[in-house]
Amino acid sequence: MIKNMLFSRAYPSYMIFFVTAKCNMKCQHCFYWQEINSLNPELDLGEIGKISHSLPNLFFLRITGGEPFLRGDLEEIVGCFYRNSSVRRVGISTNGSLNERTVKFANDIAGRFPGLQIEIGISIDHLYEKHDAIRCSPGAFKNAMGTYDNLLAVKKKYPNLTLGFLVTLMKDNQDSLEDIFKYLQEKKPDGIGLNIIRGKPKDAAQIEVDIGKYDKFRHLLNQYNFASPSKRSFMQRLRIAKTILSQDAIISMVKNNRAQLECLAGERIAVLYPDGNVCACELLGDRIGNIRDYGYDFKKLWKAESRKKITQNIRGNKCFCTHECFITADLIFSLKGMLKVFFKTLFNRHKKN
Repeated sequence: MIKNMLFSRAYPSYMIFFVTAKCNMKCQHCFYWQEINSLNPELDLGEIGKISHSLPNLFFLRITGGEPFLRGDLEEIVGCFYRNSSVRRVGISTNGSLNERTVKFANDIAGRFPGLQIEIGISIDHLYEKHDAIRCSPGAFKNAMGTYDNLLAVKKKYPNLTLGFLVTLMKDNQDSLEDIFKYLQEKKPDGIGLNIIRGKPKDAAQIEVDIGKYDKFRHLLNQYNFASPSKRSFMQRLRIAKTILSQDAIISMVKNNRAQLECLAGERIAVLYPDGNVCACELLGDRIGNIRDYGYDFKKLWKAESRKKITQNIRGNKCFCTHECFITADLIFSLKGMLKVFFKTLFNRHKKN
């Protein structure tokens, strides 16, 4: 973390990888909906292996889609980044629909790579039929909970597996957040994450959210996620501080409509799409280039003039958004951001959060 924070890099430290555009749902709040089930040829395992060799010392890999578990070679993809990029933390977001496939993956990866911290987050938007309606997929809620229950058995065997839920705040669930929380906490996940709807979703009305309800809900989640202070290590407390500062920034951005942090998109964090296109940010859509055109070498792509122009525009325009991954990168890969995290860890015990 210190190396990534203090020294400029010839490649990103944090990568969001859309491993597939294929998905078995049509969610109302999806900002990627126009690309879902695209016929563009996706990167194969051999190509991904080459890419992983060009990203030594990758700090964190976020795997998403589409639905990531629709890829039958997901174990091998993660293995490539573990061996070749030295990544030791991988987070996967899933709709939880592919029970057997997800459990097989968790068993395989957690057992094969004990040095890898693997985090699986199941997205839950509402309860029962209301969740199904948001996802436009009958039985989605029951399937997701079945997947979670089966993953619990895997977690008992492997301490490097972390299980949780992810709630995206949107118009259709903002008045039911306490009910959703009460249900999820009974399942005793390792954590419950919170996103706020972003981009241009399929159902544009979903962006009509009340930031006050976000604020109230995040305190409720933080009381659950950060319980038992006596059991916290210093690193755990750093993560708590980072989360709270990220949430504070989101609330300030929405209320004041201006940047709270200097965005490092295209500098310390990158987005790799299934067809090989690389962007600085998911929301801007400005393409740096296609990794195939650079011999699958991120170091070459990172030297491209297109990347430099994009990052200059981001900084010059003081670009900002509520995307949690990018806010995290802004906090942990800059000296100013990390100092905020460090001092909040030292002087704030997070009791009220």
